[in-house]
Amino acid sequence: MRTIWLAIVAIVVSTFTLSAQQNRTGSVEILEVEQDGDILTFKVEGIAAKKADVIISAKETLFYRLLYEGVEGVNDDNKLIEHENKYWLDNFFKGKNAPYNAYVRSIEQDGAIAKSGSEFVGSYYIVLNFKALLKALEANGPIDREKVLAKVPPKVNKQVGLAARKEKEEAEARAKAEAEAKAKAEAEAKAREEAEAKARASASTSAGLVFSKNGIGPLKAGAGMMKSGNLTIPDTYNGFYDRVIWDNNQFTGELEISCYDSNGVVLEIACDDENKVKAFAVYTPKCKTAEGLSTSSTAAEILAAGGVEKNNKMVEGSWTTWEYRMYLNGVWFIFKDNVAGSNGKINPSAKPFALSSINYTFMMLDSMK
Repeated sequence: MRTIWLAIVAIVVSTFTLSAQQNRTGSVEILEVEQDGDILTFKVEGIAAKKADVIISAKETLFYRLLYEGVEGVNDDNKLIEHENKYWLDNFFKGKNAPYNAYVRSIEQDGAIAKSGSEFVGSYYIVLNFKALLKALEANGPIDREKVLAKVPPKVNKQVGLAARKEKEEAEARAKAEAEAKAKAEAEAKAREEAEAKARASASTSAGLVFSKNGIGPLKAGAGMMKSGNLTIPDTYNGFYDRVIWDNNQFTGELEISCYDSNGVVLEIACDDENKVKAFAVYTPKCKTAEGLSTSSTAAEILAAGGVEKNNKMVEGSWTTWEYRMYLNGVWFIFKDNVAGSNGKINPSAKPFALSSINYTFMMLDSMK
């Protein structure tokens, strides 16, 4: 009877041990060797019926393979065990805090745990205190020598170590984020450009011409105005003007051009000593800015569109006067003194008599006041 009872106990204990043992068939790969082989880093696959047991499976797999089967790159790919010490080795894997845990310096999950059939599979980076493990094996009899060679196999060595791998992944993540931010910024810039182009096209369609710091109609800022003794702008243009008069300034010798319609001058152009456009102004509501503003717009409308006052106070003895200006996106709005307000402020209902590319009066502007 006692013999039967002992047999039953043995069967129960055996069953418990087997049920507590994790799947140890996952892959094991050495990634890094540090401190002359004392510290080893492995990538280990854990396989378990329960998701929470995958990490335990990974740890058991690493130690089981090192002890009983061998891992490429460690101990010439041979198992560590030279002499069986069944009691010590069996207990090495037992218990919630199994002894093998003392030799795990750190463990880090690599990616998510996935379901594969009826089992869960996950990958871990395990940093092992290999020197301490070897000392324990020698002290308890499974091996006769403390030093065991370990090296990263060539196929793995082509990759990077764990620390470098993480640094590379972080660099790649940063590069990806920067590329995405750059692409987003470029897309937003392109969208703004298209919106601005659409606005300019709309203004051009409704007003006929768009005035900007870059030019107007056939006129381009900085462009040469003379070629082979002739002007490079047409004699007439799109209902904007129908005749052109040009001459050289009697004092500076610089080229000055005036364009007219039936009501008088509509466009003034000043050039530098190389006959390139340096300034221009218009005096007609036929021409509008990209915001739809013209000489027909009030100061209040210009302010509402984002314009700002840039008035200039001039004092000479007891005489004080103001130059009234508003500015928006490279365009200056020039106001007459007699329609402006007082104390350096422009009357909200006042309208500019000219749109200019610069902030000073030139050529016909003095006579237009």
